[in-house]
Amino acid sequence: EFHCVSFSYEGDTDVLQNIDVHIDAGEHLAITGPSGSGKSTLLSLLPRFNDPTRGMITVGGHDIRDIRLQDVRGMFGIAFQEAFLFHATILDNLRYARPSATTREIIDACKLTGANDFVEQLPNGYETMIGDRGDELSHGQKQRINLARALVRQPQTLIIDETTATIEATAARQIIKDILEHMSGRTVIIATHDADIIHL
Repeated sequence: EFHCVSFSYEGDTDVLQNIDVHIDAGEHLAITGPSGSGKSTLLSLLPRFNDPTRGMITVGGHDIRDIRLQDVRGMFGIAFQEAFLFHATILDNLRYARPSATTREIIDACKLTGANDFVEQLPNGYETMIGDRGDELSHGQKQRINLARALVRQPQTLIIDETTATIEATAARQIIKDILEHMSGRTVIIATHDADIIHL
């Protein structure tokens, strides 16, 4: 729950003002709005990348500032718009989310995001080195890997922040639809400029 949450960057004008939101466990929620409307800022408060300037965020009635930071962040699988990839193989980049993940679990996550389609076409498949920050991949390919990595984590709450923005709209909606079906019974929060997502 967000309880009258406001946030500003270093004393500037509030980016968020008096936000009250209740999200039930297992709920699928879309936050829509134009660029600069505060969607990403709102989502950054959940794993405590930022803390509210005023107000409080609770999980199960507990202020998340009273919960160990490692435990708060362990609640979420997060796919932000900017894909943070490492100079390593595709498999290593994906397994980083959960080192105990099996190769089958990783491939299944990639099938959900469409990443498996292009990875299998690469000469070394999942053992392909992708360069610093994933420079060997297109933006859309990086986004698919980014989403798959969040799914490999097997989170109870998945946060998707404009992650499909560089993927063609029809394909992006199919990916989101497949992920929502996969995450049935678990919480999904999506920030997007695509208002049609709410009809999936």
